[in-house]
Amino acid sequence: MKKRPILATILWLIYSGVFLLILMTLLRIAFTKAFPPSSTFADYPLGSALFLGFRYDARYIGVVSLLIFLLSLIPALNPFRTNIGKKIAMTIWTIFAIMMVMFYMVDFANYSYLQERLNADLLNLLKDTKDAFQMMWQTYPIIWLLLGWVVGVIIIVQVIKLFYKKVNNRKETEASRLVKISIHVAFFLVLALGIFGRAGQYPLRWSDAFSFGNDYAAKVSLNPFQSFFSSLKFRKASYDLAEVKKGYPLIAQYLGVDHPDSNNLNYERKVVGDSAANKPNIIVVICESFSFYKSSMSGNKLDPTPYFNQMSQQ
Repeated sequence: MKKRPILATILWLIYSGVFLLILMTLLRIAFTKAFPPSSTFADYPLGSALFLGFRYDARYIGVVSLLIFLLSLIPALNPFRTNIGKKIAMTIWTIFAIMMVMFYMVDFANYSYLQERLNADLLNLLKDTKDAFQMMWQTYPIIWLLLGWVVGVIIIVQVIKLFYKKVNNRKETEASRLVKISIHVAFFLVLALGIFGRAGQYPLRWSDAFSFGNDYAAKVSLNPFQSFFSSLKFRKASYDLAEVKKGYPLIAQYLGVDHPDSNNLNYERKVVGDSAANKPNIIVVICESFSFYKSSMSGNKLDPTPYFNQMSQQ
C-alpha cells in the first residue's frame, strides 16, 4: 500500500460526503414525488425545506466523516497508510450504508402506511415481535425490500471504494507542515459546523423542522435519522396522574360531565336525545392513537387535522 499523507483521507471524505449528500437530497425529492402534499399543505416552502433537510443530512455524514478523520490521525489507523486502517474505515462506511438504506426503506414504508416519518414509536410495535413481523409480511413485499436493501448497500460501498482508488492513485502534491495543519484544522471545523448545524449558540434541533408552520414542509425537511433519534427519548413517555387531576375540572366542564369527581376521574355524562326524532342521527367516531394536542381542535397552529376540525365545529 502506498503511504499517503493525511490529506488523502480528507479528500476521500470530501468525495464520499458530497456523494452521500447528493444521494440523500435525491431521496428527499423522491419523497415529495411519492407522497405529494394534500391541498391543505400544498403551498409549502420547498426550497427552505430542502435546505434545512440538507443541514440535517450533513450532520450525520459529518459524524461518520469525523470518526474516520480522527482515526486517520493515528498513523497505524490511517486508511492510506495501513491495510488495517483501510479495513476499519471501510467497515465504518459499510455500517453507515447498511443503516442508511434500512432507515430510508423503513421510513418510506412507514409513511406510505401511517403518513408519518420514521420515529421511535415503531419500536413499541416490535414488543409483540411475532405479530409485528406477520403484519409486515402481509403488508409489504419483504423479499423485494430485502433484495433492494442488499443492492443499495453494495452500490454505496462500491462508489466509496471507487473514490478511495481515485484518491490513492492521485499524484500527491507536497505541502508545508503549516499548510497541512491549517487544512486539518479547517476540515475539522467544517465537520464540527456540519454536526452542530448552525453558526449560533444552540445546535440544529428536530423542532426546527416545525418552524415553517406547515406540517408537510416539516416532514420533507426531516430525514429518518433525525426523526428517529430525536423521538427516541420520548418513546416511553406516559401520562402524569397529578397533572391529569389538576386539569380535570377544566376538562369536566368542557365535556359537561354530570357528576365531576377528580379523585376517580369520572367522565360519565348522559345526553338526552330529541324524542320527536324517529331516527336519531348518531355518529360514533373512533380514532386509534389520536393525540388531541396534535389536532386542530387543540389550537395547534399547524392545523394538522382541518377536516376533522370542520366536522367537530359543525
